[in-house]
Amino acid sequence: MSTSDLRQTAGRILRVVGSKQLCIIHHWDADGVASAATLSLVAESVVGYYVPPYTYRVDGNVIDEIEKRCSRSGAVAIVDYNLPGGTLDLLWAKLQKPLIVIDHHYQTELPKKPFVLWFNPASNGDPRGFWPSASHVIASLTGMYKPLVVVLGIVGDLREKVRANRVYQKYMVEAKLDHLKDYDLIAECVTQIMAADIMGRRDVLEHLSSRLADYDTDPCRLLLQDGLLSILRVRVEDEYESLIKKALDNGSYVAGVRVYRLEGDGRHVSSLARRLAGVYNEDIVLVSYYWKPLNRTYIYIRTEKDKPRLIDLLRYTRSAGFTSGGKYQPGNNVVGIEIDGVAGEDVFESILSWIHKIR
Repeated sequence: MSTSDLRQTAGRILRVVGSKQLCIIHHWDADGVASAATLSLVAESVVGYYVPPYTYRVDGNVIDEIEKRCSRSGAVAIVDYNLPGGTLDLLWAKLQKPLIVIDHHYQTELPKKPFVLWFNPASNGDPRGFWPSASHVIASLTGMYKPLVVVLGIVGDLREKVRANRVYQKYMVEAKLDHLKDYDLIAECVTQIMAADIMGRRDVLEHLSSRLADYDTDPCRLLLQDGLLSILRVRVEDEYESLIKKALDNGSYVAGVRVYRLEGDGRHVSSLARRLAGVYNEDIVLVSYYWKPLNRTYIYIRTEKDKPRLIDLLRYTRSAGFTSGGKYQPGNNVVGIEIDGVAGEDVFESILSWIHKIR
């Protein structure tokens, strides 16, 4: 988006947020929760939060659920949830309410309907790391935020790479914390949110959004003292350790790509891909993860290197009909794909051939 387009859209968004009751739809990770909480601070009021069912393929059932959950709102906001423009236009047509969309993912398909207010300063990539989280985009847009909540969103997306990000450093100063010494504390708090995410507890994530929006709440204390989050975290960590050991012992090297095929009860694909890319930091890593409770496969392709730009894979994945998205910024050169059921050999062959084309 051009600077003038961003400025014009920002003004329209602020007018809607300040005058309409909002229903907030947000991504299921730490940044999604932080984004929803941050937007809540400037909303005239929030009638509810909604976390989609772990898919970017918004079908009629999901749209019906959104319509039901947002029926009492005057406007709907979608934050940190990377939907293509065509899907957003369909949502607006169904809801017939102003639709605010704030994001920082790579996305070249813009909505066409005039009542879809789309704000994404990183839609073509973010190679300089100016927009490390959607919560930061919202904080910059509105000027009202809790620094530590925005920090949770940034750390959730960048993890240990965040220490070198100047935007993160800025918010840590505002929170009166040291960006190096206090990183481990913030990572612990983020891990509590991730536990609910990985175990598919959308209800818990929606509840966290409203709790973190309270100005009088200490975000980290709230998260670390939450007994349910701690129980979920134990389950997550036990399964993750088993999965990472299996991956390190059983990976394959195919056409210059390290390939891992795993399955489990929690949705660990993002954590596994990040860890394995860190171990093999000169390679491209492909993690195929079958999430048994949802009968769905998630494939993450990640590299620690700046090149190739993995988001260039999207022209192939989307042309083939795969639901996919990604980011290109320091610490996040990654593409994710979702497939119903178990991915077949033809899927892997196609992806490996596309990786070869962008190298």
